[in-house]
This record gives sequence, C-alpha cells and structure tokens, in this order.
Amino acid sequence: MASLPKQYGVLPYFQSSGKIKIILITSRLSNQWIVPKGNRVPNKSKRESALQEAYEEAGLTGQLDVNLKCCFNIMSHGEKVDLTLYPMRTDKRLSKKWPESHQRKRIEVSTKQAKSLVVWPEIVACINLLEKTV
Repeated sequence: MASLPKQYGVLPYFQSSGKIKIILITSRLSNQWIVPKGNRVPNKSKRESALQEAYEEAGLTGQLDVNLKCCFNIMSHGEKVDLTLYPMRTDKRLSKKWPESHQRKRIEVSTKQAKSLVVWPEIVACINLLEKTV
C-alpha cells in the first residue's frame, strides 16, 4: 500500500491576559478557516517547512513546541494527506503584509471560537491538547 502524501504545518497561538489565542487563515480555494500547512520544502526539515508555511501563508514567525505535535489524515484539495501540525508560539506583532496576504484572510480568536470555525475536526483535538499543555 502506498503511503499518503505528507504535509507539515503549524497551530499558531499566543497568550493574551492569560488566555490562549489561536490564529487562523482562510484556504485559498474554499475560504474555509484552516491553519498554515503545505508540502515539505526541498532542502528543509519538516519543522523548517512548517515554519516557512507559517510565514508564507500567514505572515507569522515564532517558536515551535519541541515536545508536542499532532499527526492525522485530512482531505486537502480532494486528496487524502498525512498532516503533522506543530504548535507554534508567536508574538502579537503580526506582519501586515506577507507573501499570500492578497489571497488569504487571517484572524485571532479564542480557543473556543477556533474550535467552532476550523474545517477539520482533528484540529479541534490539537487545540484541546494545546490547552492542556500550555
């Protein structure tokens, strides 16, 4: 059996007044709320690829959690893929312009709001895990 294509991404968050805030972006085609993710970038590690996707798709930089990652299968552009998400703590200073800013919207929401907005239920499980560990 062939292995699934692999993608890497981040679950971007920051803390404000003791509360976790999640940053979501829209997908380019369906305009659904998702997290930055994409294929592995040539000559970059999985984690470096995830960080590059965070910058390109959402204008975010930050620190990946060294002990936590979420792995699951999703349907992306009609294809089943194996997605690894790394929680990424970012600071509140968000770039106003980024490589895909003309193609995507970006919002900062509470964990509760994020769970109701995201398209993949597996991301809800990742948010739940983040809440328990941060």
